Amino acid sequence: MKKLITICLILFALGCGMGIAGAFAGGELYGSYYDGALHSVRESLWDAGEFIDSHVRDGLRFREWRDDGGYHSGWFFDDDDDRSFSVVGWDKVYVPDIDDVPAPDIRKLELSFDGGDYRIVEGDEFDCSGAIVRKSEMHGGTWELSLRHKNSTETTITLPEMAFDKLECNIGAASLTIDIPLAVEKAEFNIGAGELFLNEPLDAAKIEVECGLGNASLQLTGQESDYGYEVAASMGSVTLNGNELAGGLAGTYRSSSGGSRKLELNVGAGTIDVTTQD
Repeated sequence: MKKLITICLILFALGCGMGIAGAFAGGELYGSYYDGALHSVRESLWDAGEFIDSHVRDGLRFREWRDDGGYHSGWFFDDDDDRSFSVVGWDKVYVPDIDDVPAPDIRKLELSFDGGDYRIVEGDEFDCSGAIVRKSEMHGGTWELSLRHKNSTETTITLPEMAFDKLECNIGAASLTIDIPLAVEKAEFNIGAGELFLNEPLDAAKIEVECGLGNASLQLTGQESDYGYEVAASMGSVTLNGNELAGGLAGTYRSSSGGSRKLELNVGAGTIDVTTQD
């Protein structure tokens, strides 16, 4: 293995040396083909800069929206009307009407968040107009809703009072705060490098949290004795009511039969902090 690494490093050094020597000798590195000709890296970078500079001044903008045909995105001129699709307005992306998703038919709510800060609050009507809706589909009793941050401010998502059995939240590099009490049979939270804050107690028979580099703070109904748990931590930590269950001196894995409610908590290099109503 060491010999292979050594050989690779030698070949890499030779390649760099030959590239530098070729550049001093007046050579060019070609890597792009457009306008019917092969262009060097230097020419490609120069042409790209010229294109962006001139066209942005002329009103070229990146747009994305969703209509009945699905999700669309691309670079367009603001005054370009020669399009094969109909767009109501650049700032009016598709927002699903709650009437299009019959609440009694929803058995599972699956939410995905892509970057930015989000806050879920309770209201009379569903609203996520502050976010770009990348996907909104109803299939087999599951409402799958994927959101993308629209600007630098916090995005507020309003949910009306709904009854569903399962909740799944997929949080990449986003921050999600939930300010409404939730009661479900099963709650699942998948966190990459983001954050999750449950500011109201969650009432669930089973709770699963997968946390990579991020952080999760959960408030749960009931007492600590109501929960059995399986927890695992790599470089991070899991705490329950201030007591470390896994990570550091507590070890990498711990379980308890406990009560009838179940906790499955798995953390990489992040933290999971759980508080019950003792």
